[in-house]
Amino acid sequence: MAEQRGHNPFKGRLGKSVGYQLGGKHIVRTIGFDKDAFATDPRYAGTRKANAAFGQLSATGKFFRDTLAPFIKELGRKQLDNPVNQLFSEMRRADPRLPGDYAIGSTLQHPDVVPLFRGFEFNKASGWMRNILCTDLHCDADTLVLTLRNFDPATALRWPKSANYASFSSCAACFDFSEFTGSIVHSNTVFVHTDPTDPYDLLLEPTAEVSRNGVNLVLLKVVFFERLNGIDYPLSGSLNGCMVVYAG
Repeated sequence: MAEQRGHNPFKGRLGKSVGYQLGGKHIVRTIGFDKDAFATDPRYAGTRKANAAFGQLSATGKFFRDTLAPFIKELGRKQLDNPVNQLFSEMRRADPRLPGDYAIGSTLQHPDVVPLFRGFEFNKASGWMRNILCTDLHCDADTLVLTLRNFDPATALRWPKSANYASFSSCAACFDFSEFTGSIVHSNTVFVHTDPTDPYDLLLEPTAEVSRNGVNLVLLKVVFFERLNGIDYPLSGSLNGCMVVYAG
């Protein structure tokens, strides 16, 4: 901010300068965003670093969501960017190497950070998957086969009123967050009805070989259906559930 002392003070805007009276003095203030100064001035070094980190995090989050999109589409949740970015921010803070200039891709693949993927839900309501499913889950770390042990659909599921049956499926995903490469392999789909049965082990197995060159995640998805006039319709996406049950 500068004080005008010349013979020709001005009021209003002139280029990037604004002139006005303040306390009996004429003041000239520079306005606007100086891109050149922001890019080079040491005073903005911290801001530049924070902006770069946020850009990395947002791009990585989009890559993560896009890779899983074919599997989570029935959930009807389009605005996943904030929850995923929040998860990645928490994982970044958990990186034991910080403070340091580590890219988010390196952080997400650190062995102390990867377990934080477990339990992340892709539902509209936080904790919804834990609310609708109560059974023992086991994922084999070598084969990525997911087992719902001693499963009885009548008691293990919290059924919506209009649901006649539900589908269970999983996907095994592999992410290289440093190279922005990812893939998913779907499992078989198992349909269960509301009728009580003797408890059994429900198996969900990948239908193809799963890449192990990166972070492996296994997601479990439950989708409810109702039958109307002989036609099966999936229920609203907000009633279904999906979460990460294995990370390694």
